[in-house]
Amino acid sequence: MLSFVGYLFPSNDLGKSQMASIFRAAIFHMGAHVLSSNFKDYEEWREDKEPRLANFIVSLLEDIVANAYVYAWYPDKLVDLTLKKNAQYKLHIDPPPPNSWQPF
Repeated sequence: MLSFVGYLFPSNDLGKSQMASIFRAAIFHMGAHVLSSNFKDYEEWREDKEPRLANFIVSLLEDIVANAYVYAWYPDKLVDLTLKKNAQYKLHIDPPPPNSWQPF
């Protein structure tokens, strides 16, 4: 098995391809945040809000903006981002047992 940031992949060509796809998606997503995110835009809105919930909502909105940026400028990365989202969803509905993650 191959492991990358908590995800496990089979050690075959498909697993390596999926792992590379998630890596590419993470790089493009983070790059889009660098280019498009502006968390100061929400400062006034955050006033008098529960901080944890407000931060979650801002993070969710900024993720949508970052993904839209990637989709608009790099539509060929849609497959990578979709695979990453599916893998994230699987981790939430079927999390690995505690302490089962092993470094590479």
